[in-house]
Amino acid sequence: MKFHENVKSWNWDAIAKIGAGLVTAVTIMTGVVQYRDQAERQYRQKVYDEQFTLYAEITTLAARLSTTPQDSVQSAAFVGMSTDFDYLYYGKSVMLGDSAVGRAMNQFKDAIEKYTAGTPEVGPREMKNCSTNLGLACRSSLARTQGMENLLY
Repeated sequence: MKFHENVKSWNWDAIAKIGAGLVTAVTIMTGVVQYRDQAERQYRQKVYDEQFTLYAEITTLAARLSTTPQDSVQSAAFVGMSTDFDYLYYGKSVMLGDSAVGRAMNQFKDAIEKYTAGTPEVGPREMKNCSTNLGLACRSSLARTQGMENLLY
């Protein structure tokens, strides 16, 4: 049998149906992949929005606590802010924060306790450093949530 005889014996109708089926399958799979990617982006955005709100509250409290003079640590304002920080530390941050933010919050919480106790190893400068480190950890966490950690400096 020669090549041109083989070509004549092919069932072009069956080949067309198989081709159409393959095109349909590829189209469906493309739609599924696009849907999954969109759902993941929407989820990441929701997590990012919640983290941003939480981290803004945490870093604001940390800044206010770290700039409070040591002779005012017994004031109602400082105690209230410290309590608010504890609520976030034991609450929302457990759910939304990542391990780096957790470590930075833990270091800041330890610094608050030492600053309040008046220990010489933690003064205003150390408090501000801990607050800054906490803010940087929050920023890095937000970038990781958005998949943009390579854009950090």
